[in-house]
Amino acid sequence: MSEARLTPHYVDVPYYDHERAAEAAVQYVLAHPEVTAIFCANDLTAITFLQAARVAGVSVPDQVSVVGFDDIDLASIIRPGLTTMAVTNRVWAALRSHSCCTSSISGRSPGALP
Repeated sequence: MSEARLTPHYVDVPYYDHERAAEAAVQYVLAHPEVTAIFCANDLTAITFLQAARVAGVSVPDQVSVVGFDDIDLASIIRPGLTTMAVTNRVWAALRSHSCCTSSISGRSPGALP
């Protein structure tokens, strides 16, 4: 991202609270018009973002692009369409193992953010 001179911005909301995360992301986009893309922790949050964006007058994909993560079935039928990343069980297992090992070394609970 640094090569492209992009600076990531984070909306610090628990990924499992998809409604709150989506609303916080919409408010962030409205306050920061330089933001051109949103990467959501999961597809449900991305889909909820699409709905909240429409209500707030944020145009997707004209104003901001949205990417989800986990490729749930609903992602293929919503409009506008959602770009999403499919993740195999093997990759999920590797990610979870890494998270547990890292947490064990650092003394954090698995899944906790630094």
